[in-house]
Amino acid sequence: MSRNLELIRFNVLRNALYHTARRRALERINRSFNLLVLL
Repeated sequence: MSRNLELIRFNVLRNALYHTARRRALERINRSFNLLVLL
């Protein structure tokens, strides 16, 4: 039971870190394209 809980916590943390990194990358791309449109 303890092992399953550790795996769940690990997967939740990994998922959160992945989505945070992906969102930041997409926001950076979006800002870059917005700058290109303004120029």
